[in-house]
Amino acid sequence: PGEAAVAVLVRGAPGPQDHGHLLGVGTGQDTVGEFDDGDSDYTALSDACHAALPADHTLTSWVTDWNNSRYRAAETSYAQLRMSKRMHPDTDVTHPALMLGDTGAAGQGIGLAMAAYQGGVAIVTGSGPSARVRSVVSVARVAR
Repeated sequence: PGEAAVAVLVRGAPGPQDHGHLLGVGTGQDTVGEFDDGDSDYTALSDACHAALPADHTLTSWVTDWNNSRYRAAETSYAQLRMSKRMHPDTDVTHPALMLGDTGAAGQGIGLAMAAYQGGVAIVTGSGPSARVRSVVSVARVAR
């Protein structure tokens, strides 16, 4: 199968045609990867989420890269528990890979577009299947 791709224009300040405003980014490195032997404490995604979301913001939307793998299910669950005090009680959690299929490299770009349109304050989480690095971007919908 072909690999999908996406391009995202990032500017210093929101313009009249922009849909979202970048709030922060975060990364985390896991000691044990998805396909490695051993047990993980699943802190990389949690650390990246906390780093990406500014302290004065409450999360209202979460777009994950969970693709039905057991590892990512555990990782996402731990991250949600660890982020629960920073989440609005009605936070919408969306798993695009379960709706659209695993879109590979385009997944986080698609997630970013979904987050910008959902409104409020959102995070988009991402990782590669063989990478131990987790990335998170937080965005807020531009008010119109």
